[in-house]
Amino acid sequence: MSCPLSSSEVRSTLTSLESHFTTDDFIAACPNSGGTRLGSSCAAVASSGSRVVCGRGVSGFARAYPNLLNKVAIGPPARWEQVGQMPATPEQPAPRQPPRPSTKSDWATQEQSRQVHWKEATAGISARGLHNGQAVDYLLPREDWALNLVPEHRSAILAHLESAGIVIHEFAHHVRSSQVFALNLAAPFFAHPDLLRPILTALLPPTVAVARVDKVEAEVVDPQNRFHEPGDRGTKRTSSDLGIWWTDTAGRRCLLLVEVKYTEAEFGSCKKGHDHGGTCDTDGRRVLASDGALCPLSAPPHGRTYWKWMRQLRIFRDDVLATSEGCPFRHDGYQLMRNQLLAAVLEQDPDVDRVDFAVMLHDDNRAVRALNVPLAGSTDAIQAWRGVLRDPSRFHELSPRRWLEVASREPALAVWATAMLDRYFGEVAQPEEPGNDALKSGHWSAARWLDSPTFAQVKAAYDEACGPGAVYFRVVDGVLNAIALHPNAPGYVGHRTSHEDKGYVLRPGMAAPPLDNLRQRHAAFEAWLPTVGRVSAEEQAIIPWLSRALRNQLWLPELGPGWAFLNQEWRFIGDDGKGRKSDVLAVHLPTGQLGIVEAKSSVNQLGEAEAQVRDYQRFWQRDQHELAPFFTSVLRTMGRLYGNQGAAAASVVAGPAALFVAAPGTNGMRVRRV
Repeated sequence: MSCPLSSSEVRSTLTSLESHFTTDDFIAACPNSGGTRLGSSCAAVASSGSRVVCGRGVSGFARAYPNLLNKVAIGPPARWEQVGQMPATPEQPAPRQPPRPSTKSDWATQEQSRQVHWKEATAGISARGLHNGQAVDYLLPREDWALNLVPEHRSAILAHLESAGIVIHEFAHHVRSSQVFALNLAAPFFAHPDLLRPILTALLPPTVAVARVDKVEAEVVDPQNRFHEPGDRGTKRTSSDLGIWWTDTAGRRCLLLVEVKYTEAEFGSCKKGHDHGGTCDTDGRRVLASDGALCPLSAPPHGRTYWKWMRQLRIFRDDVLATSEGCPFRHDGYQLMRNQLLAAVLEQDPDVDRVDFAVMLHDDNRAVRALNVPLAGSTDAIQAWRGVLRDPSRFHELSPRRWLEVASREPALAVWATAMLDRYFGEVAQPEEPGNDALKSGHWSAARWLDSPTFAQVKAAYDEACGPGAVYFRVVDGVLNAIALHPNAPGYVGHRTSHEDKGYVLRPGMAAPPLDNLRQRHAAFEAWLPTVGRVSAEEQAIIPWLSRALRNQLWLPELGPGWAFLNQEWRFIGDDGKGRKSDVLAVHLPTGQLGIVEAKSSVNQLGEAEAQVRDYQRFWQRDQHELAPFFTSVLRTMGRLYGNQGAAAASVVAGPAALFVAAPGTNGMRVRRV
């Protein structure tokens, strides 16, 4: 008999081990072994009487899932060794791509600790659930799983689940249950769907005009089961975590399917490829040409119709999919494909005019965004998925943090939203890694204030008193700095009246200054400027460029079409741990690519600028999975503040940055792409 462990049990066991472990270590931690190779609780050992079945189970799993050990590693990639009287086993295949440092275990482990604290200290629940007969603090008693739901909306959620016949996940009593996370995010809207309208308006692109939200449901499936799947609503079927029915301003009936991820390290993958002898795992062009004939799910006894509907609806780009090593949906793209295809199939029904698909990934979960196997030439899940779609405008990324922050401004939702932010987005959930200060928790708090109605009033006051584009509000650790973009400024200076004046430091929550006071302050600032001794020709050249961008909806046409301003003087962390100030960050809105600009005072220094910007590229690629969600938040806020609707809906994606060098010319900045 083969090893009876499920994928989730193996993953849980591996995560509990050190990064370098032996088969004996695995056996000792295995929930089925009883701690020894002859443990009577192991079904495989009991059946065969063999002393080596468990070792074969480990090696077989390693061969079947060569990337899993790297995916769950704590620190360096996990490795295992056969020890003792074990038979020789084939060498583990090399991963399809170089292993990357994983942050999954660190963040997920800390998030679990924080949720246990919520369970015991905030919710006051001391009871523990059982795992393999042992009481553990991260589980509620199975029968009390509903205590995981937000209290004020618990009855409404339970009523919805019962009326819709939705099956609860096996681990809904886990403090890190993704299903519970999704239900809690939707909690107020099951009974009052139109309360969701301002949130959807804020999170979706401006081309998606929401007039009314009609209904919100959990675990949405195809009622006709056109994929020929087993199971029920919420289990084994293709079920989107949330479904939002809404009406647009033209009266069209629309549906948004939402897949929610909490602490998962990956999107679901297809497990049948290994059982099928690997024929669907090599030569993607051949797999596509077979129209599903090489797909083990298409054959009996499964009889799935995914490929039939893919051929009929043609929502994917075959030219991009054909570049995959094997079936493009064999790995992390499997669950994404099923949900996107579900949206396309449901759109065929007469009672709906448009169906879109969105993913809602916990903002601090970087691991789930990183694909095990590249898709469309990218290992960033969002960028890759947009790349495989014929119409990427029908796919969206929603931020649950932003979802709750917008909700917190609505009186009817404020108490629920604040409690949810405290539970799922407390500061502990954003650990600062030793030796890497790429992003501090204060950056997030400053960015949240930048996106608040209070700050919008502050900006409006500065615009009226000083003129549009006269001041740039730079996000730093915990505060915003008001940087003057005055034509007479000798370089970057704060909007202040003296060297001792700290009034350019704007702290979260401050009220908008009275206009008369701000006008007087601006006059005093202009009187102080001639006394500033520090002069920078480079900064003097950039100041009017940025001021013009702020007055022109963030556009930076010198970089090319579609480029919008993101940040001035972002500090990347160098190899020595010290901050290195880049001059300008921009984003290419159609693709989400980051742009890094290094400017000099003359064209003779552009060689030096090239060397600097290549260093910034390295720092960005090292920290991109931490920085990209933050830059996305800032970009969208800047888009709303400065009237750029494209920026308000765009995302900054992980991947190589576009590099630019610049120097002043006769007609403004002259920019060259490196």
